[in-house]
Parts: sequence; structure tokens; C-alpha cells
Amino acid sequence: MFGFRKNKWAPIDTKVNMYHDLRSQALNLKLSQIQTAIKPGYECPVYGAVIDMVFGEATATMIFMLDGAASLYYSNGGGIIGVGEHYPEVREEGFNLLANMVQLLEFFEITKDFSLPTDDSACFAFFLTEDGVYKTAFHMDRHDEGDMYNFINYYIQNLLTSIRVNTQKDGY
Repeated sequence: MFGFRKNKWAPIDTKVNMYHDLRSQALNLKLSQIQTAIKPGYECPVYGAVIDMVFGEATATMIFMLDGAASLYYSNGGGIIGVGEHYPEVREEGFNLLANMVQLLEFFEITKDFSLPTDDSACFAFFLTEDGVYKTAFHMDRHDEGDMYNFINYYIQNLLTSIRVNTQKDGY
């Protein structure tokens, strides 16, 4: 069976493997791997975010790194890689997300469990630091899980919207 990805046909199992490989690379990225690409003045204890969002049968993963790299890709194939390099608005929203998550790290746990969420509308948010990868979980469509999760969701939605708006105007 074949599916569509970036205007090329590729076997579906290749797309699924690519999704898991890209996600794994992001979750295991070390600061030293991107440090030379970080602009002066953008240093931050949280140097990356990997956000997994369940939508029906698929999971969308949004990634932002302190060097400005941003991507959005889907477990069932396809996505947008490198969007942060092309749109200053996306980078700015990503920097806002990372900077604002610093104040919440004490409420999250360091984890090595990088499993995907399974509940519809569930979100796993991973934040990369030199101390380890912090994780929190919540539902994006619920506002009764507390102010902290509404705060996190606000910044995640801003980045997601910026990616969507900027890529749609260019015909992605």
C-alpha cells in the first residue's frame, strides 16, 4: 500500500518509520548538537519541546528547538519539516513557548518514557533541558484541568496556529 508524502509516493511503513525516527531524534537531542546554531540572547534552560497531540486515529508531533528549528509531522505520514527556518513568526512563538515553560519545570517529572498518548485529544508535552527531558500530560480540549495546563496549552496553540497560518498562505 502507498500513501502521499511531500509530493512523492512512499510505502506507508516507510512513512511510519520516518515519523518515529524523527520524533526519537528530537527527544534525544542534546544541547551540544544545536548550541552553535543558537543566536546570542536566545539562551534558555529549556532548549527544545516535543508536543504529541492525538487527533482521532493519528498523532501529530510538533517540535521546536532553541536554534529556531520547527516541524510538524503526522504518525500516518506527511508533515512540514523546517518551517521555523522560513517564518520569523513561527520562531517567535516557539521561543515564547520555551521561555514560558521554564517556570513550570518544577511541576513536571523527568522521564525516559517517550511513549505516545493514546486518548483522543490527549497531549504529551516534553521539554528538553540539560538535566533531562521533562514531561507533562493533559487534554487540549479540556479547560478544567487547571490553570497550569491552560497556560501550557495557550503557548502550544499559539505555535501550532503560527505554523498552520504561515504554511497555508504559502500553499502547504
